Amino acid sequence: MNEQYWEKESQSSKKSLGKPWEFIVHMNYIIEGIGCLVNEEGEEQPLKAGDFALVDPSEKHQYRNKGDKPLKLICGVPKEFE
Repeated sequence: MNEQYWEKESQSSKKSLGKPWEFIVHMNYIIEGIGCLVNEEGEEQPLKAGDFALVDPSEKHQYRNKGDKPLKLICGVPKEFE
């Protein structure tokens, strides 16, 4: 498992792009900032520094930065799908 670092500017969003690793659960760790993980129904799961977020296989999702500073997170990605 390798990690990808993402940084989202204030009040921005990132949608799931349907990457090939979507068939496995992946884990994200919030390094800094305040945001949320949004599911396909639009429900928001609040996130803050120190939180982990698990995303189920093939779950359409989006990360939103809800703060004034960048939302920084690490996403675990299997090596074969880098």
